[in-house]
Amino acid sequence: FFSSMAEPQVIVVGAGLAGIAAALELQRKNVVVVVLEARDVAGGRVRSASLASTKVDMGAHWLHGTEGNPLWDMAQDLQLVQQPLVKPDLVSVSRLPGYGDDGLGDHFYTDGMPHDLLHHVYDAEAQAFEFFDGVLEECDAVARKGCQQEEESLGEYMCKRQKQFLEQRPDCVLMQRIFAWRERMEQLTVGCGSLKEVSVSAWGCYEELDGDDVPLIEFHAIVRHLLGQLTEGTVKYGHEVCQVVWNTCAEKPDNEGCRVVCSNGTVHSAQSIIVTTPLGVLKQWIDPDPDRGVFVPPLPNPKTLAIQQLGAGCVAKLFLLFETVFWKGPAEGRGTGISLLWDPGEGHDPCIPQWMRSGKAFEPHASGEPILEFWVTGSAAMDLETAAEEDIVDACMYVLGRSTGFEDVCLPRPVQILRTAWASSAHSKGGYTFIPAGVPAQAIDSLASPLPDSSGNGQFRLQFAGEATHPKYYSTAHGAYCSGIREAQRWLSQGSSV
Repeated sequence: FFSSMAEPQVIVVGAGLAGIAAALELQRKNVVVVVLEARDVAGGRVRSASLASTKVDMGAHWLHGTEGNPLWDMAQDLQLVQQPLVKPDLVSVSRLPGYGDDGLGDHFYTDGMPHDLLHHVYDAEAQAFEFFDGVLEECDAVARKGCQQEEESLGEYMCKRQKQFLEQRPDCVLMQRIFAWRERMEQLTVGCGSLKEVSVSAWGCYEELDGDDVPLIEFHAIVRHLLGQLTEGTVKYGHEVCQVVWNTCAEKPDNEGCRVVCSNGTVHSAQSIIVTTPLGVLKQWIDPDPDRGVFVPPLPNPKTLAIQQLGAGCVAKLFLLFETVFWKGPAEGRGTGISLLWDPGEGHDPCIPQWMRSGKAFEPHASGEPILEFWVTGSAAMDLETAAEEDIVDACMYVLGRSTGFEDVCLPRPVQILRTAWASSAHSKGGYTFIPAGVPAQAIDSLASPLPDSSGNGQFRLQFAGEATHPKYYSTAHGAYCSGIREAQRWLSQGSSV
């Protein structure tokens, strides 16, 4: 046991999963550490909120793979595991004959569709998904063979292959709509606004863990579990970092080798600093203006370039709480979601804002409460964050009415809505990381590499953790957690030098 008042050996910036994991690993080796957190709560982009009597995840919600995932055992022990959600239906309200070139209407839902048409859409969906996933495997192969295709994005490659596929299909209009839906699904997974932003040559660098993708009941419970293992007082809340001085002159004693200045006026000194802030925040911190840049001295060019090049995507969630459920239950063992297969050739309906057209589905919340979730990415996410609440509700009710065949019925409006604000928040400035087209996968390694001081003793003064620094598991919660442990072990590996 050591006092929280002792001079820290390591300062960790950020109390997300990476920061907490780093601090825990260091404390287990009796290293004195302090964690500086800008917000009044830990977790970073893992956050829950209350909607009526239900907890909803505003940030991370899924465990991506179970085998080899260090968060999986925690989730099981904490009884956070729920059954994987069944994908929502891709079928339409059949009573809109002739609406759209394929006669299927604008939005897809099972209620009332003739049996033969229902199975036609299911079959088309299965074939489109099989083809789409096969193309993603092709992209994996491109990356693993080291083929350089910097000028071709994932979206361009996908478009080229889809065109070849659709030329052989008599139902190409329906297929186009299903492909567009599947692309929006992939955009949510990647965190980009368009697959044309994403690198093909780096696509296979991300590694999927074996096992299911599993939604948790409340992801933030893992954060609370980990926090409970830290020494009391380790995390300093309300400590927004405004300056990181990481390379002082070599004559300074080790315990004054680095310092962090916070906006509340506090100054913290230590041997080393581990920065775990999101990529979007790092982009703000490397401002070339010395009066606005956070790092002193400025970071070396390779690291600055990596921060500039990597993509900090944006994902927004919208939760609609109703008094009762008005949507139908599952049909033929399929999901209960209301999927939206927009007609790509249709003129713009003024009642449907562009941000809504970037979404793929209204999905019932796993709690069983009368809550629908709606996710969007990219510029649509930023538009959703800033839209007026009344406009959001109007657009949702208009689309839900048409999607469920109840547009002539006065559907109950939601009694409450919640939406995220990850892009506009000063402490996140976006969602999770992706590798853009034209950017080498090695950019993540450049971001993750530690920086020694100028004394020549090789001691690491500044280290980086967080999901953006994991070369295999970037964009994931387990990637963030593992990166924190990695940097703690890297610091410990210096042995007698520290």
